[in-house]
Amino acid sequence: LRNEFFLKSKRFGSIKNLHENQQALDDGEISDTELSCLRQISKTMKLLEKYAPWRPKCYNRALTAKRMLERRQIFTRLHLGFRKKDGEFDGHAWITYRGKFVTGFLPGIRSFNELQPS
Repeated sequence: LRNEFFLKSKRFGSIKNLHENQQALDDGEISDTELSCLRQISKTMKLLEKYAPWRPKCYNRALTAKRMLERRQIFTRLHLGFRKKDGEFDGHAWITYRGKFVTGFLPGIRSFNELQPS
């Protein structure tokens, strides 16, 4: 809900730090404790999508999950990608931890051209 407020009110300063991926790990083993936490947050995001009184977008879900995991010292990577589908631009956001999807997996996700940091 917090991220939704910041996005709707165009107050991006409060979510800007969530776009930084410097502490994210791309490979290695995931401990049982981390795996349990990742599963809980992933399940929470699916419940949010199903039961929220609004339709939370993938970007908001990714930011929310990333914030929740950072509070638990699990630093994920935020991905933003775009593609052209049926003549329309389509965007998607997802997060990964050690190369594994936490939120936002879609069939055909490889068709999105991911934005790369400059």
